[in-house]
Amino acid sequence: MTSLALYSLLYSISVLTLTDSSLSSITTAAPPATSKCTLLNSFQPGFVVQGDYVIGGIFPLHFNLKMPDHNDTYRPPPINCNGHRLFPRAFRWAQTMRLAVEEINQNPVLLPNHTLGYKIFDSCRYPLTGQRAVLSMLNGVNEENSSMCTNASSLLAVIGASGSAQSIVVSKILQPFRISMISYASSCACLSDRQKYPTFFRVIPSDDYQVKAIAQLLVHFNWTWVGLLRGDNDYGRFAAKGLLRELQETKVCVAYQEIIPLLYNRQTGVRIMKVMRSSTAKVVVVFAAEGDMTPFLREYMTQNITGIQWVASEAWVTASVFSGREYYPYLGGTIGFGVRKGHISRLGDFLQTVNPMRYPGNVLVHELWESLYGCSPFPSSVTQMPPCSGQESLLEQHSAYMNTSSPRIAYNVYKSVYAIAHSLHDLLLCQPGRGPFQNNSCAQSNNIHPWQLQHYLQEVNFQIAGEEVDFDAKGDSVPYYDIINWQRGPAGNTEFVNVGLFDGTKAVGEELLIQEDGIMWAGHQSEVPVSVCSASCLPGFRKAVRRGEPICCFDCVPCDSGKISNQTRQETLLEQHSAYMNTSSPRVAYNVYKAVYAIAHSLHNLLLCKPGRGPFQNNSCAQSNNIHPWQLQHYLQEVNFQIAGEEVDFDAKGDSVPYYDIINWQRGPAGNIEFVNVGLFDGTKAVGEELLIQEDGIMCQYLFAVPVVFQASGRLSVVGSLSAALTVYHVTVAKLAIRQVSLI
Repeated sequence: MTSLALYSLLYSISVLTLTDSSLSSITTAAPPATSKCTLLNSFQPGFVVQGDYVIGGIFPLHFNLKMPDHNDTYRPPPINCNGHRLFPRAFRWAQTMRLAVEEINQNPVLLPNHTLGYKIFDSCRYPLTGQRAVLSMLNGVNEENSSMCTNASSLLAVIGASGSAQSIVVSKILQPFRISMISYASSCACLSDRQKYPTFFRVIPSDDYQVKAIAQLLVHFNWTWVGLLRGDNDYGRFAAKGLLRELQETKVCVAYQEIIPLLYNRQTGVRIMKVMRSSTAKVVVVFAAEGDMTPFLREYMTQNITGIQWVASEAWVTASVFSGREYYPYLGGTIGFGVRKGHISRLGDFLQTVNPMRYPGNVLVHELWESLYGCSPFPSSVTQMPPCSGQESLLEQHSAYMNTSSPRIAYNVYKSVYAIAHSLHDLLLCQPGRGPFQNNSCAQSNNIHPWQLQHYLQEVNFQIAGEEVDFDAKGDSVPYYDIINWQRGPAGNTEFVNVGLFDGTKAVGEELLIQEDGIMWAGHQSEVPVSVCSASCLPGFRKAVRRGEPICCFDCVPCDSGKISNQTRQETLLEQHSAYMNTSSPRVAYNVYKAVYAIAHSLHNLLLCKPGRGPFQNNSCAQSNNIHPWQLQHYLQEVNFQIAGEEVDFDAKGDSVPYYDIINWQRGPAGNIEFVNVGLFDGTKAVGEELLIQEDGIMCQYLFAVPVVFQASGRLSVVGSLSAALTVYHVTVAKLAIRQVSLI
């Protein structure tokens, strides 16, 4: 018995609630060499194959489990998964792992002269039974006589688990032994933490990317008022938190947040649906597993709720259990991000080989037949189903098990097995003296430690079906998603149609590619649904945010005097008190405008130059394809044109014509300050005639002071004749006003 098996057995004792006498029999010191390690509970794997190197597989082969009664007067029976609803889709995932191992063992190039074995266990979709599955893998199914613990673990790596909550538990159990696990479906961003999960890898993208994708989708379709549902687990919790973080940088608001209970109860479900009914949010984002959504959506259909545009996470957007025609009136039009699909050429043929005649003693295969055909392949007094005829054909049965048209999670399982095989292959190719371990050593092929395989798994890089597979420093894979839309099929069922993609390797803002004309929306509509708290304000109205409500909720009120709004959804930009939109009296902006035209006219004159009559050496002109800036400057110095009736040119110093408006600050209708033109200064006039003032238009302060602000429409000057002229004027009008004159 290995040290690993002993530790696992002790751990299992602590978590499986065994009797005190059993515990004491294990913890007595120094047992004699002939003592036997006794398994107190037996949890048989679904499928086992021997090999030189063994890997584990954990799949949610059942939806539900039966928890034993909590009674400390007797030893509780083991948790029971069998006898409850089989999950055909997950059963297909398990068979995909078996197929991948079979292909690798038959491959003369990959792992030649070596074979892979496997142990496949049922997690029953719950963390507790996922824990039991991994402990059973570590312990083995047979009792051991050896009291010595010397060799490395016979289990090199684990494929699994499905849900993030399960993977968190399984990963923590595997960590002390440095056994790597590759998840095919656990997407919680929390699992990217290498401090907490140093042996965790995955071939599904982290939810950090999915929440970015969903946030971009909401913004793209202008869905600014949405509901948010999540499962009661780490997957739902972290995903919802991540989405809220992403939405902070947008104008999207969340109308409500609700939690779908892990163990569904109708009372909570109905309460959530009342919230959905009463809300004005017509778009609902959901982060929950397929198993959590199944009872919830059945209740949703019972409540006869329609008109919701669902945005589904990858955990349920391609769940075939919802493809039946009864679901379409309520869920048709659903859009979401799915795991990228792949192609497994032999999968369909391999799935057909699984039948009760070939595996007469396998309970899972019996349950598959009962689930698909409603009959028992081997009737007994226990089962109440009629006997099967023996003529049942998987090819004639449309089921989630035989659905191989667009493998997604199954393809992830396939890639995971090949990732382990390629890593193991690279490990075995190691040349002594050139290895990655201490003193440049290699792993021993007959005693490989899991941590040694992890080194190669971190560095693995290979291609499968044209797709590159590798892992980053956090154990994450390349973030790709297909955008999936639920559309009506020919038979009235739901088909999962690819309408775009999200490529996380692209630059920010370029990741999302959507074929909008190919989307069918909720209610079988072709127009994008609207989900806003408040509709955009019409011309002449502005937004007035409601106190205590999100910024997405506002009232439209008439614009105040002095403000305009001539377009919808432009209310803020077109208010005149905005410096950006103040175009009533452009001054510096007008100078910029003239400057650009001055360059354009100069360049135009340069290009009109006639060879032999040019201004440069030997009467040459500038070359149009090689103009030097100094050549343009010559024409800029000589330019003269008119714009809006004003002459534009430059003197020898590069200065323009000196014009100024005389500005008076006056009270506006709303009590604000308005800048009123009450005269001008024209520097081209004769001395003493430059200043023209409309004195009767000036609003004075204290009946004698004249607070005037001067703004230049030409080049500003605070010295010289202008200053003198203003000083003379103000001394004439009121000596006390001199200190109140501002020149800007």
